Amino acid sequence: MDQAKTDLQGVKGWLIVVGLIVVIGPLYMLAVMPKMLKDFFYGEPWAAINAPGSVVHWGWKPLVLLEVSFGIAAFIGSIVLFCQFFGKQRGFPRLFIATQILSILFYFGYTIALHLMLPGRPLLDTDSIVALLRTLVPPLIWIPYMLKSERIKQTFVE
Repeated sequence: MDQAKTDLQGVKGWLIVVGLIVVIGPLYMLAVMPKMLKDFFYGEPWAAINAPGSVVHWGWKPLVLLEVSFGIAAFIGSIVLFCQFFGKQRGFPRLFIATQILSILFYFGYTIALHLMLPGRPLLDTDSIVALLRTLVPPLIWIPYMLKSERIKQTFVE
């Protein structure tokens, strides 16, 4: 292998930022998920959804269960990403891209479902625009990086 390709191997440059994302992701989820699960299943919203004779929209319960399921799947996926990143597994870039795309799809699906259940609520208010940007900007940066970077191609070869 020539020197130029050897210099591009390893976690250096922008790949350090990806590594931080991969490390912080599961830690953040581990910190947030217990409260989220407690709020969903032991808080007032879940009690209101399940109350006898409740007039809450029928879609809330499946939506909450879908959100919790997606959160658990995202946590498991973040652990797999972590292992693949530090194992320098060949499948890491594809899995990273897949998680980015799935987060976008989930965001749009969730937003549309909320809009259908709450038709009076504006589809794009300030909070949802911020959430949209938070969902779209990272994939717009990292997907092209995963596809084009020589460092990615030279590092994830196992």
